[in-house]
Amino acid sequence: MREHTDMPDNIKIHHTLWGLALLKIYDTEKVICDHVGARDEKNFRKWSWGSVGWLANLEPYVVSQNPTERFDCLTDFYID
Repeated sequence: MREHTDMPDNIKIHHTLWGLALLKIYDTEKVICDHVGARDEKNFRKWSWGSVGWLANLEPYVVSQNPTERFDCLTDFYID
């Protein structure tokens, strides 16, 4: 059984990067689509917004028990 925080099978890591680019660049879909190398705007829209929705649904889950604790991405990052 998959955890509810796991990435859905149909969303690939590059789709998540598309979603983050959409949020970061904040330009028209056409411009971002060209920037990330997506096939077309419809494909980009489907997967980028889908991954943004998945990321938004992770909000209620605890990342750290101590929010002031320093996170070192070189030593503390791991994947189960």
